[in-house]
Amino acid sequence: MNYPTISFLTLFFVACSTPYKKENKKIQEDTVSINVAPQANNAIEAKWLTYIDTINMGFVVSYKYPKNYVSEHFENAECIGKQIKPIDDGPMNTMDCSMWMDDIADGNLRPIDTLIQYSMDQLHQSVQQSKDSIIIADVKGLSVLLTGKSDKKKVLKQMIYFTKYNTFFELINDSLSEQDFQMFINSLKIEKVNLIQ
Repeated sequence: MNYPTISFLTLFFVACSTPYKKENKKIQEDTVSINVAPQANNAIEAKWLTYIDTINMGFVVSYKYPKNYVSEHFENAECIGKQIKPIDDGPMNTMDCSMWMDDIADGNLRPIDTLIQYSMDQLHQSVQQSKDSIIIADVKGLSVLLTGKSDKKKVLKQMIYFTKYNTFFELINDSLSEQDFQMFINSLKIEKVNLIQ
């Protein structure tokens, strides 16, 4: 290869690459680097709080609930609702959703069909019920949906019944939105207390 060809190729390479380097440098100088955190998790987490309660029956209950609600332990239940001024020794929220806990050893539990009928009677209207199995807090339970007879899409009340650690749980959703109630169900954990001796 002769010197004029090498000189020509070198000049060609330098001429072609120099403007690109200048342009690339200009783009880098004009570009602002923004580190964006994952929005999906932050958006969901911003709307929810976590409630944890140690129950004297030997287990810990934890779940997520909407940030604009209050969660509290009242009598033998965990309750979620809008904050209210308590009357006497009453709850401090509207109990839109509640999870009642009864020790099976006490022997004073009513049959599930009786509990369902009681909830239907409280609605004071014609209702239709549908039952389905559900996995909740790592155990199998029974989900009961009460809808209006005339408008079957309108959910009036939802109940879930299950047993774990010799405790019978009756979960009643009176007025949480379906999405909020589903988030609550999916986040519910009931675990034995680790006793340190």
